[in-house]
Amino acid sequence: MRLNQIDFNNAKKEWTSEKFLREFFQVKKNENPFNKYYIKEFIDTISNIPLRHEYTMVGYGSLLNEKDIPRTLPSGKNHRLGILNGYKRIFNVAGNVNDIAYLNVEKVPYDLQTYVALIDFPYYELPNIIARESLYDFTEVMIQEQNKETQSLMVVGNNYFVNNYATPLLNYLHLCISGIKDLAGKEGVDNFLYTTYCYSQYHGEQVTINEYLKHVNLLDYMVRREYISR
Repeated sequence: MRLNQIDFNNAKKEWTSEKFLREFFQVKKNENPFNKYYIKEFIDTISNIPLRHEYTMVGYGSLLNEKDIPRTLPSGKNHRLGILNGYKRIFNVAGNVNDIAYLNVEKVPYDLQTYVALIDFPYYELPNIIARESLYDFTEVMIQEQNKETQSLMVVGNNYFVNNYATPLLNYLHLCISGIKDLAGKEGVDNFLYTTYCYSQYHGEQVTINEYLKHVNLLDYMVRREYISR
């Protein structure tokens, strides 16, 4: 079933039906989709997000890069700059890998403006973004853009997958920085470098990405972390 053929008024009922779940997650005929933990979490998440005709998604990692959007949100549009207040970015979502992390956000007890991307998408893309962000929980936040605030969906790393001693995957980091450069130029890159943190083995603590990159052997890092693999 194509997602864009699902009627808005029946969307949540359809998305949580056995037929849809089997097709969407490619569950085998002899398996019960409702017994799978990731499908249970999908159902919980999709049930808790209010149904709207259109959503705005906060992109603070790979979704900063407009070229990465079609992988997840084929109908995503209006990729633009926004400001997330009171949060820092941090590489600490590691999944099942102990030493390679993806981006997360954490609240901070001080004034901090973090540049993010905003992407609008229709309701029928909601299953795609939930499935993509399986290591994260969903929340709603207000994002500043120009002279208004926009209610937006944002993902926050599930505590089960947080590893504060993990370090970034370099090609993922490059993808993010390239994206914010296209969105906001040098100012955007500077904002990313000084509002984003990760663990540094050199320092033995969390430091800004700006400080982290000063002490990384990039050639060795690219070889060990398979820079071109993404």
